[in-house]
Amino acid sequence: DMTALHSQLGKLDKQSGQLCRKYPPQAPRIMGKMREAQENWERLEDLASARRVKLEDANQLHKFLTEAKEHSNWCNNLVTSMTSGDLANDVLEAEELLAIHQERKAEIDGRKPHQSQLVEYGENLVHQKHYSSSEISKTVQHLEEVWTTLNMTWEDKKQQLTQCYDLQVYEE
Repeated sequence: DMTALHSQLGKLDKQSGQLCRKYPPQAPRIMGKMREAQENWERLEDLASARRVKLEDANQLHKFLTEAKEHSNWCNNLVTSMTSGDLANDVLEAEELLAIHQERKAEIDGRKPHQSQLVEYGENLVHQKHYSSSEISKTVQHLEEVWTTLNMTWEDKKQQLTQCYDLQVYEE
């Protein structure tokens, strides 16, 4: 624990002062050892600070990659559900499928701010020269591709369902 070590360093400093007064001929050697201890303490503080920064960077990377994976999985699952489904056999079923599809659009639109924030967060990490900028850039690109695919799939399915509805109306 850094606090305990710092406290011990303070005690050593006090003791070194007492020893210097008690043994004046040894004062230069005692003070040299105290300087050495102080320099070691400063190096330790620098290492701890660098470690804190590295841990924060790793935490940011983990947070970004976890959220990106969850969002990507959500997009892919929605694409799968839109592409795996039968078409309607009557007007009522066609209307129901169109309504469900429109609900999906509302869900997609509701996730749009999250998509934007996630991409922006990743781009900010890259601009800050994060140690894993390459991986973050690839993930941001993947997020944008998955989002585009999701929206294109929704549009294609909307057209397909609309055509199916028109066919069912025509056949009745």
